[in-house]
Amino acid sequence: MRAIKILMIIALLLICAPWSFAGNTGKIAGTVIDKQTGEPLIGANVRIKGTTLGAAADAKGRYFILQVPPGTYEVVADYIGYHGMTVENVRVAVDLTTRINFQLSSKAIQFPNLVVIAKQ
Repeated sequence: MRAIKILMIIALLLICAPWSFAGNTGKIAGTVIDKQTGEPLIGANVRIKGTTLGAAADAKGRYFILQVPPGTYEVVADYIGYHGMTVENVRVAVDLTTRINFQLSSKAIQFPNLVVIAKQ
């Protein structure tokens, strides 16, 4: 009788083991490139609005935001000299990677009038 109980406990543990190793977060990944040239925007910021989660694009324009709790988010990409871009209703699921690729358009940066005075 005792052997049967031990076998039942072992069987129960083996059945439940896969769930104990399952993750409880997802990942957002993708690229940030210049819309006109297709060049990667190195160091572009990608963040999840309303959280402290974010990442910077690497030398190939790739970014990875890890350990994102499951849910629906707004993801924002921006870079100096470019128009920012927001993607709404981004769904993140447990143990899955959600892909978002950004193509940012450059913008003209205007400075106030500048006067240079030379002295001899």
